[in-house]
Amino acid sequence: MSDPVERETYMRLTEAVYRRWNPEKLSKLPELMDKYHGQEKEVYVKTVEKYVFSGGREQWQPLIEGMYRRFNPAKLLELEQVLRKYKGAESELFAALCGKYIPSLGPSDPPLVLDGLGADDKRRVDCEEEKRRSPC
Repeated sequence: MSDPVERETYMRLTEAVYRRWNPEKLSKLPELMDKYHGQEKEVYVKTVEKYVFSGGREQWQPLIEGMYRRFNPAKLLELEQVLRKYKGAESELFAALCGKYIPSLGPSDPPLVLDGLGADDKRRVDCEEEKRRSPC
């Protein structure tokens, strides 16, 4: 992958997964992405499979919905049918959506933010950390 927008998108999304499910790995992310330069999609897909798709539907469904909401909103009307078709293979569906839609992002497009994984997620995490000390 040589497209800087695609590379940055996958790096940001991988960072969001680590921020939420394994913050200890955040400091190693730049090294990981450099090591696997050109394979950012594969790094992200493996990361999301390990941390998100290993959990319940409530963890992974927002990612699939977010892809359709951003790139193909009409498909949201068929979401239940699509999920039935890919039952047990939801991570493969998500990987296919990433492969189809993320390369279409251009430099002037707003960044891809998926529910629970993005700028809002950092604020949520910061708030959760603050709640331990006092309510947000």
